[in-house]
Amino acid sequence: EARTAYFKVYGLDNDGNNVYSELITITQAAAPAPSISVASTNVELTAAAGDGSIEVTYTRTEPYDVAFYEEDGETAAEYDWIEADFDESNNIYYIVEENTSNEARTAYLKIVALGPDGDDLIYSDLITITQAAPIVDYATLPFEFDGGKADIEGTSGLTQEGLDSDYGSSPKLKFNGTGDYVILKFNERPGKLTFDLKGNSFSDGTFTVQTSEDGDTYTDLKAYNNDNFGNTLYNEEFDNLGENVRYIKWIYTNKASGNVALGNIKLEKYVAPQPYTLTITEADNAEIFAFYNDPDNNYPDIQSGDEVLSGSEVMISISASEGYEIENVSVTDGEGQAVQLTEKEEGISWTFIMPRSVVTVACTAIKERKKYVKVTSTDDITSGKYLIVYEEGSVAFDGSLETLDAASNIQDVVIKNNVIKTDEPIYFTIDVNKGSIRSKSGKYIGQTSDSNGLKASDEEAYTNTISIGDDGNAVILSSGGAYLRFNKTTNAARFRYYKSESYDQQQPIQLYKAEDEPFTFTISDRATDGETCYATIADLGAGYFKVEGNVEVSTVVINEDKQLSYPITFKENDVISGQGAYLVKGAAGEYTFPTAEEGTVTDLGENMLISSGMGDVSADDMLAIAKAATNHEGDFKFYKLSLNGKGEAGSVGFYWGAAKGAAFNYTKAHQAFLAVPQTGESIESGDDVAAYLFDGDKTGIYNVMATESESNDDTYTLSGIRVENKQLPKGIYIKNGKKVVVK
Repeated sequence: EARTAYFKVYGLDNDGNNVYSELITITQAAAPAPSISVASTNVELTAAAGDGSIEVTYTRTEPYDVAFYEEDGETAAEYDWIEADFDESNNIYYIVEENTSNEARTAYLKIVALGPDGDDLIYSDLITITQAAPIVDYATLPFEFDGGKADIEGTSGLTQEGLDSDYGSSPKLKFNGTGDYVILKFNERPGKLTFDLKGNSFSDGTFTVQTSEDGDTYTDLKAYNNDNFGNTLYNEEFDNLGENVRYIKWIYTNKASGNVALGNIKLEKYVAPQPYTLTITEADNAEIFAFYNDPDNNYPDIQSGDEVLSGSEVMISISASEGYEIENVSVTDGEGQAVQLTEKEEGISWTFIMPRSVVTVACTAIKERKKYVKVTSTDDITSGKYLIVYEEGSVAFDGSLETLDAASNIQDVVIKNNVIKTDEPIYFTIDVNKGSIRSKSGKYIGQTSDSNGLKASDEEAYTNTISIGDDGNAVILSSGGAYLRFNKTTNAARFRYYKSESYDQQQPIQLYKAEDEPFTFTISDRATDGETCYATIADLGAGYFKVEGNVEVSTVVINEDKQLSYPITFKENDVISGQGAYLVKGAAGEYTFPTAEEGTVTDLGENMLISSGMGDVSADDMLAIAKAATNHEGDFKFYKLSLNGKGEAGSVGFYWGAAKGAAFNYTKAHQAFLAVPQTGESIESGDDVAAYLFDGDKTGIYNVMATESESNDDTYTLSGIRVENKQLPKGIYIKNGKKVVVK
């Protein structure tokens, strides 16, 4: 408070008396009140990390503390992004961290000082420090974009470089040069990513989607090229980009030809895994088993109704009943949408990622269908049933038609992994020995001139040359010079022969061959020596077969002792080539040789048994087959397995020796004949050779008169083919009627 003092001046007068002045008043004002003042009570900062100071004026006080409060200025608070304290001038110095949140933030504080008595606390006015939110240059999740180049500038988190003007419809973003890119930046853990791609005359280049944690170092997520990306709309999906990924880049890594369009970008927000129910529906003629990859990388069983964490890999394995195959496997979520499946083992096992939804697993099984496999080599073209296919259109030539040369002579097929499965009677039978192609409806097809068209006949009137080109396409050339191709013109789509000069204007075709079935045959008791029965088999099918049953399967030659000889014999569980011709010895009955994987198969070497192919073979055809099988250009005699014939009663063997086979009617498929080369000098020569017989465990020649070689220098193989003496390869030969071994 203010205070006053009063006094007078006094002295002595001449008489010695006290004399007083008037009252003098001296007033001293009160001291100013203790106070703290600040230069500013509102401070605004950017989102960046930084520091600053607030000027403070103190009156009759000493600095004591900095206290933080809530907005009410009464409730104490703590802030983890700001610090404040006194500097050497007793002003306030503060430090703030970078604001990485999506919103501005504010701290409230007061300066606290000691009063003049040392025990009273004096407070400043409430000081407000506000730090702005960062300028948003990232996308918030979930994110969606399906716009064009101009829309990128106004879309947070999206940038581009080098894009051309937009396409007219989604996907609009056009990448037309090497290095063109679009980057999406976001600031939290991503969930599922989906987008659409489409090529425009794209060929031989590479387009890549990449991810990054820092925006500097990118890792390829997937590269698209001719193997997995074409010029149709491509829907892509990735379900696990990585916990720390914050950037996605789409970049035209290497342009060779054409452009790429991008659009319909969607990036979901990450949601922690949750358990959802998995239901397995009952399946007729099939049993479904399910497993999932748990956190310990085990695969425990899943029963219908069990819960599985979203994001887990689930494997399903399906076993079809005997005689059935799995036709369809489906996994649907709670909204009935299909869940993406990855086939692990064809027709047996699949995997999928458990979505954030309940799922239902189901399948259907149907009776096994005929399997046709793509032929990729001319060497693999053998007599049998084929589909003639135009792969790009997923259609096959309909061999069931009575009128084959007609528009839309096609049947839809499903092609998967170079395999077609169908029981539709649309196949053609190819006989490679004759060069004939016969429809299921019984028509032989061909073209006798180099012109457009297709001829069909009930008779075997046409020939074709059939091969596989380096590109894997089938080349079917008619005797007239026209090629079998596919015309895909709308309303006139058809398989037909086209003249050679317009060959390239039509579409290439492919051949799919029926997969070999088990080979079933009968050993009749008609050809028996009383203890053992005999049969011949040939052309079992392409591939390999396993011998089953108590039988012996042998090749046959005429040995140096002028007898039947069996250089190679196969027994139960041995694997034989389906392209061979064999003598079979065993008990009477029906036998089935199942197909087998290629294993250690003995080279048949020399074998005088040849096949009648698919049947209906003429004598001239048999002669051509024999020449091709033995490399012998001369004449042959053909012998047929029979009982008695012209031989002794009860004698079984190869009979009759019909010159060039003219006396035989080769109408039965899968039958074998003994083809004996005729040289005029070999051990098998002579018109008196009537039969080669089996004699129990021995073999013999019935009524055979062999002509001895006229020259001691003449040398023959065991099958009677004359060879030069000089530099003979290793083997057994006949010279001057005696066996000679060359080592």
